[in-house]
Amino acid sequence: MSSLPSDRPAVPLDPLKNLWAGAVSALVFYAEYLGLGATLGSKFFGETPTASSLGALLVLLAVVVAALLAWPGRAVFLAGPRGASVAILGGLSAWLGQYLGTSPSQQVGLVGMLLVGAALTLLAARHPKVQGALEKAPLGVVQGFMYATATLIVCDAVFKQLYGCLQVSELTSWAIFLPTVIGGVLWKPALSALAAGPMRRTQQLLKLVQPMGLPIAAGVSWCAYEATVLALPHADKCKRLGDTTLDWSLLSQRAHQVVGAFAGAMSPLMRALALAAGVALGVVLLIESLTAFAPDGDSLTHQKRTRLLEVSTTSNLVAACVGGCCSSYSSARTVVLRNLGATHPMASLAHGLTVAAIAMLAGRWVALVPSLTVAVALTLVGVQMIGEATQTVWRDAYHPRAPLLPFLAGVLFWAVVLASVASGHSLVGLVVGTVLAWASYKWIAE
Repeated sequence: MSSLPSDRPAVPLDPLKNLWAGAVSALVFYAEYLGLGATLGSKFFGETPTASSLGALLVLLAVVVAALLAWPGRAVFLAGPRGASVAILGGLSAWLGQYLGTSPSQQVGLVGMLLVGAALTLLAARHPKVQGALEKAPLGVVQGFMYATATLIVCDAVFKQLYGCLQVSELTSWAIFLPTVIGGVLWKPALSALAAGPMRRTQQLLKLVQPMGLPIAAGVSWCAYEATVLALPHADKCKRLGDTTLDWSLLSQRAHQVVGAFAGAMSPLMRALALAAGVALGVVLLIESLTAFAPDGDSLTHQKRTRLLEVSTTSNLVAACVGGCCSSYSSARTVVLRNLGATHPMASLAHGLTVAAIAMLAGRWVALVPSLTVAVALTLVGVQMIGEATQTVWRDAYHPRAPLLPFLAGVLFWAVVLASVASGHSLVGLVVGTVLAWASYKWIAE
């Protein structure tokens, strides 16, 4: 007599399901990783033709390392570079390099020291008292900081990635950029409305494709770019990303520069300032990790938080060895991984291996990605951060002053932009935006 289907454990399908979830999630977020790499590259390598591709290389390396470190544990999650911390790391390294007048090798050493300071902060945060203190931090300050950082990311996407294309053809550039960004923003809410209404029977399928808004928008913008004057040879101002193939010689060179800087090329003042700034970066990583929600919607337990902090600490120490990119836990990416069917850390490993395979085997094809597509990806990342911060701070839509939120958001946006332009430093705009967001929150909450 044959056993019932319910008596048979579906063990053979579990590995394939986790491998599928990890591989697909890597494809979903690859465009976001390239956009973050462009942001980092402009700060680390200046406005050079290869800055975006080199920055993308460091971001992809951080993703792979974080995914490999998630494998030994039992939890299913994704960690890696996040928008706020990447922007802060780039801003701090550029500001310290300009203030101290560092050489190229010392600049790489500063990045390494920043990451060491951040890792030490994450290590100290394993203590329950530190985590409790962060939980009691003013909500307006934390989410206002995220809002201001997202504003800077959007500005960077427009002014640095889109500007060259605008010089070739303003009408064509805006005709591609605006519709794809709007489509990417409306993708998830549109699918949610369909799942709750006329297409309720396909709810599970719609749920699976909800995270595809960013890669689809990026792909559409790329196809539109290739069909217009922007792709012509003479349109060199609307450049492409550049080769992102894993370059081990670059990593070994940066590792050598870090060792030289730590061994004596950096003065005690440089080390002290970089470590202090690294503590500030570590606080940003803590905000990203510990204020996030768990994949099942519950608050993160102390045990889960400790595991996440251990992975982030180790990831940042590895990145410090090559002057690379910082990493922290990402709840949004973890939710996508879970929705794709991940039930085992094998999915995180598959995510990292897929990213590494694309970087090693398809780097020459990824090099053809235009800066216009990078601008679309960065803008959607910033818009997502702004939406999450706004929803977290102002959940009560029935508050009498809720109609003023769009006005306050606009004021905050232009305050960040004007403060950054007037001072010449994006970090000043970040501080101004955080303070104004906290003041707005206190006024709304009264």
